[in-house]
Amino acid sequence: MKLDEKIVYAVKVLKDEGIVVIDEDNSEYIEKTFRGQISSFGAAVTMGSLLSAVAFYSQKGGASTDRPKLMSAIYTIMKEELNKEGKSVPTEKSLLEYVIGNDTDTIKDKVIDAAVALKLAMNVYE
Repeated sequence: MKLDEKIVYAVKVLKDEGIVVIDEDNSEYIEKTFRGQISSFGAAVTMGSLLSAVAFYSQKGGASTDRPKLMSAIYTIMKEELNKEGKSVPTEKSLLEYVIGNDTDTIKDKVIDAAVALKLAMNVYE
């Protein structure tokens, strides 16, 4: 799945996951905190490890942003990519379960690619 295809799919996923908000004027937007969180996620993977980053972002903790929605969106994009490639689609309930049950070296690029597509898809919205 090419990056352009992932971005198009990510636009849909943003809505499906409830990251896109519709205000009283029927304008669609994404809260700035989600943009910051997805950027921080990439840095957390790069500076730490995939498992630690996914574990941290899989819990809301004290954050004002519902970070688990981002992990769910990334996982949805990854599963769609694997499906389009004709590979077996993961059956784990969450990205965290998937990362724990697999070799992180082999799936790290897929997670990062999905996160990049999600970050770029956010540019469609205010």
